[in-house]
Amino acid sequence: MQIELPDKAIELANRLADDKQDAATVITEALAKMAWERQEVAAIQEGIDAYQTGQHRPVDEFLNEFMAEVGLTPPE
Repeated sequence: MQIELPDKAIELANRLADDKQDAATVITEALAKMAWERQEVAAIQEGIDAYQTGQHRPVDEFLNEFMAEVGLTPPE
């Protein structure tokens, strides 16, 4: 599959390329980073939405449960 890119995108990829990675690798890594960032933003938004709809609990309750699960003694 081939994708046509604007000249500006090709020029930028060529400027960012070096002897360790070519322009295609620069573009591939940039797209992978963008995909990862979008996943992170979606996960954060999911947490915000859950909080806003009351789907949360006190941090002390969570920490006590978590510490018990990993075998630690919660602080007094």
